[in-house]
Parts: sequence; structure tokens; C-alpha cells
Amino acid sequence: MSVTQLRHTRDARFQAAEEIGLSLNAFELALSEAFAKGGELAMTMSVARTAAGLSPIAGQPAFAQIAAALNSLAQAMEQTAAGHYTLNQTRKDLRIPVTSLGDSVAVP
Repeated sequence: MSVTQLRHTRDARFQAAEEIGLSLNAFELALSEAFAKGGELAMTMSVARTAAGLSPIAGQPAFAQIAAALNSLAQAMEQTAAGHYTLNQTRKDLRIPVTSLGDSVAVP
């Protein structure tokens, strides 16, 4: 491969890595926001039930379903974090430098 071809390949990889990083961060943020909104919903349901003077068992199946949805979101967040770490390893394998995306300090 010529130097020009090598530079083109490198630049294409850097561009792809940047696009993936931006998309991954947006996805992680969307999951986090959905989880927070689900928590707000559960709280609102509980407060509204109490304010309406309803029995603590009223609407309990809906609470269980919302809790299951939150659990699914938590699992999606965990799998996405695992995918993030896998992509980071791929970045290292391809010798793509770290950009400003993500945490600047390693998370313990």
C-alpha cells in the first residue's frame, strides 16, 4: 500500500471511530434518561395512589410491570457498558487514539 492509501485508511478508521463514539454516547444517555423517567413514573404512581386514598394493593400489577421494564433497562445499560468496553479494546487493537469522548478518568 502506498503512503497515501495508508493515510486514507487511517483517516477512514478515525472517522468511523468518532461516529461510533458519538452514537454510543447518545445511546447510553437515552437509556439513562429512560431509566430516570421510569423511576419518576413509579414514584408518581405511588404518590398518586396514596393521595387518592387507594389501598396499597391497588394497581400492584402495574407497579410490577413498570419495575420489570426498569429491570430490562438496567440490563440494557449493563450490556451497553460491556459493548463500550469491547469497542474500546477494538480501538486499542486498531491503534486509534483516544478522543475527548467518554470519561477522562478511568471508572473504578
